[in-house]
Amino acid sequence: MRNLSLVAGHTCLGLRRDPQQIAALESLETLGKHLLQNSTSETTKNSRYIVGSVGSGKSLVMDQFHAAINKAQPGISRRTHFLQFMSETHQQLHRIRSQNPSQDAFRTLSINILNKHPVLCLDEFQIVDIGEAMVMRRLFENLFSIARPNTPSVSAFSLITTSNKPINQLYRSGLNRGTVKPLLQILDTHCETLSIQGETDYRTLTHETEESRCLFYPRSLENGCDPPFGDAAQAREAFQERFVKACGGENVARPLQVKLPPGNRSVDVPFAVEGKCAMIPFETLCGNTGKLGGADYVTLCSEYKQIFVSGPVPLLDKDGVGHSGVKGVDLGRRFINFVDVAYDSGARLVIEAAGNPEMLLNGLRDSPMPGAGSGSGTGTETRIVKEGGASSSGSTTYIGMMEWSATGLQDASLASIGSVGASETSFAVSRAVSRLKEMGSIAWLRKMNAAGL
Repeated sequence: MRNLSLVAGHTCLGLRRDPQQIAALESLETLGKHLLQNSTSETTKNSRYIVGSVGSGKSLVMDQFHAAINKAQPGISRRTHFLQFMSETHQQLHRIRSQNPSQDAFRTLSINILNKHPVLCLDEFQIVDIGEAMVMRRLFENLFSIARPNTPSVSAFSLITTSNKPINQLYRSGLNRGTVKPLLQILDTHCETLSIQGETDYRTLTHETEESRCLFYPRSLENGCDPPFGDAAQAREAFQERFVKACGGENVARPLQVKLPPGNRSVDVPFAVEGKCAMIPFETLCGNTGKLGGADYVTLCSEYKQIFVSGPVPLLDKDGVGHSGVKGVDLGRRFINFVDVAYDSGARLVIEAAGNPEMLLNGLRDSPMPGAGSGSGTGTETRIVKEGGASSSGSTTYIGMMEWSATGLQDASLASIGSVGASETSFAVSRAVSRLKEMGSIAWLRKMNAAGL
């Protein structure tokens, strides 16, 4: 870009020279120059879809692009996580429709986005929900079609996004996939795919220390490298000592109530120091006590940059049932969702757990989730037509004590039905394990300290 090379910047960071990361950076550097010079054309794809395995450096590459193009032209790019972006999109559409029902809310929102940040860097793009796919289709149709010919900066929308699956495999064998195909066509038309695959998970090439530890769990016979806690009582004592230290002393934390969007919802946090840290029970985060979803996790992680999860968090099993009757697959889905949001928001996460990351989450892997059909991953479309709820994967809808979703079936999220649920969940487990390890590393602690946490 203007006097700045992404590849040279990558080298200056002292990072391992990964050929696929370098190739992706070269493509992004070329795109950045075209965007800043307003030299994109209708025949050139001015968006990038970065696909790759867990810990391969997808987000790192995107973040380098975001930082570089914003340095060249401040404010041109916005970087956010998919869940946060969708949460904000729903809220803004609701506000626009409330203020002027006759407006085309998607066009109005698209113009607002383009005027603020015409380059959108979106981490962890995913489709597990038909409702959100339809929202994304309408939004991206407008974003990619609206021109800004009289602006001195970028004249067209550009999307840079990361994902674990190629575009043509998103929501593969999912329910009513035909309704998702228009969105896939939009992505394929406008995005050049950059692949970063590999066997190395760079997040795990870090080291844990006593001070940086993220998970507090008892030592087990199967894991000789576990922390020095002989039993659950010792692990809990150390966990609580860490919380007291984070609060700045004993008897400092107090019960607080956090308002949740949208509407008049709230969640009770039993121990918290406002704007600093909070201790929240696992049952509140992921069970029926709090009835929380992705949008709520975004709010909590913006309110508190240090979150302690008490419990302990159990060894999650897709076939199990939690204390409050929540199915294991749903507990796991919500916990992974929370870890993703905490990681992307840069929160410092400390968890009282029954085991290490692999032990916590491996019970959610591989098999199709409860309610699975016979989808074999061949692209055959599964269809369900039935009256029901219409919640998104980013937020949970309840009617009484019953969880509903866009499957049209009660007590069944789209992520837990069909082969799309099995494949997405298996990758999400690997990503969460990887992220929990990084969040317990000395490198993550240094990052938190640099941010004043």
